[in-house]
Amino acid sequence: MPALDKEQFDHVAKAIRDEQFEEALVLLDALIDRHPRAAALHWHRSRCLENLWRESEAIDALDQVIALKPDYVPALIARLRHANNEGEIERFEPLLHQVLTLEPAHPQALTLLAMVRQGNDADPAEILDLINRSLASDPEQVDALMMRGEFFVSQSMEPSGAPDTIRDVMGIVYQRHLLEQALADFRRASTLGSDLLPVMRFADTAGKLGLDDEALAQCDMALGRLSADDTHGRRAIEQLRARIEGGDQATRDQLAAMFESAYSGKAVERSVDDDIVYATLQGTADLLRKGKDVDVALDAFISGSPDDLVATNIARQIFNFAHETAPGLQEVDAKDYPAFQRNHARTCERQLASHGYAVMADAEAMNLSAQMGMRALIRVFINPGVGSAAAFALKPKWPGVIGFFVMLLSGQWRTQRILECKTRLRSGVFLITRAVGPEPWDHSSMDRVQFERLPQGTSPAKVAARHEQRVRDALAEDSGEGIDLAHTLDEIEGQWIETNQIKMEHRIALGFVTEQELRAVLGKQYDRFADKVRSR
Repeated sequence: MPALDKEQFDHVAKAIRDEQFEEALVLLDALIDRHPRAAALHWHRSRCLENLWRESEAIDALDQVIALKPDYVPALIARLRHANNEGEIERFEPLLHQVLTLEPAHPQALTLLAMVRQGNDADPAEILDLINRSLASDPEQVDALMMRGEFFVSQSMEPSGAPDTIRDVMGIVYQRHLLEQALADFRRASTLGSDLLPVMRFADTAGKLGLDDEALAQCDMALGRLSADDTHGRRAIEQLRARIEGGDQATRDQLAAMFESAYSGKAVERSVDDDIVYATLQGTADLLRKGKDVDVALDAFISGSPDDLVATNIARQIFNFAHETAPGLQEVDAKDYPAFQRNHARTCERQLASHGYAVMADAEAMNLSAQMGMRALIRVFINPGVGSAAAFALKPKWPGVIGFFVMLLSGQWRTQRILECKTRLRSGVFLITRAVGPEPWDHSSMDRVQFERLPQGTSPAKVAARHEQRVRDALAEDSGEGIDLAHTLDEIEGQWIETNQIKMEHRIALGFVTEQELRAVLGKQYDRFADKVRSR
């Protein structure tokens, strides 16, 4: 190399040592212009480009090195590493064999070949042999340790009749001795480098083996290593820690929350088919929380015929009626809701004005909307001498192939326009008056909720008048009686929650649904679905 070029290359070396990669690239490009077939210059150029995160250019430079010097192992390994990162390692298998011909014990090449063999479903013994040979050459390869650990985990789930097994809440059975071998590899990998995955896999596997103290110590170490602004990493470790510390029940609770949140990102409005999926997920979550393993919970709701899925949905609606969620009332703008809902609210407002009711707020019961799978504008009214009232309207969903279910639960295939007047007496008794169509629920045996149904089509004014009469009669019967008036939306919600609690206790006491109510719900489909609904 001429003296001038050597001096320039010395500048390149210094720039690389000082991590001045942009400067080194400028000098290298000048040298390559004069010596285009110098493989070493292209190699150093690929290293600079990789350090600058210019991946595609780094790959082009490596290809140039390999074209000029096909037996240069570092360049071959670097090119294979890029191929693995891009999920293309199988396409470069000939390069792997080229490296192993040159260096039969090259640890990274053996690990990459094991990955290729695993992707091709090769004999497990061959895969394990390759990983063992790789680790014999370099025992501190995190990738190889993690791969062997995961290999042992997967093999531990193979049925073998081994006497010492572990069963987790997912219903998965593990062979203990293989899990212990996996733990040893995860433990070693967790001490090398700063990647969180080995730590999490070690802690999770230790938890499965009942080594909770060691697992929790690993989680705490990982949390101490994470920066405060790494919210994603901290949340993952904290959830794992809570699951290990809380045992099987905490795992079931976390899994149940996953099932329950499966629809959380979707719009509230659901089709009937969506309702079936929703009911299945919620039912599975319920069983998980009650101590069932995942496979048992899923089998209870997902296996079986289409009739089983319909029965699950019907059972979920009955369950929801008994366990109505806290409404989550929030003030809203009426213009964001359908015209038929706004029109009903205005009609009620006009007719209730002469009975002393004034509008308190327009609201939506957000939690209830999510449970029902449909949104509704609720116009809330207040009458200082009587109590509150709520007006809302719902359209039944398009029924599709299981339309009978919707029509039976809603009474008939038409929009339901509802006005409900409510008064809480100071004795703790609620008076509720509503005009409804045919519905299956019998409220007559609830002591603290005295519910009166008026015929469907009764005008809002007549509903208000009848309710006012009921309040006057109650106050006349007991001269010391008075009413607890809700003055705010929060107080309206509080009274709603209180009646929900009363209803839930009543429903649980009678087994959720009486025989007469179930016949009313199912109608002509009673024989087809009754037993399935009861079992759910």
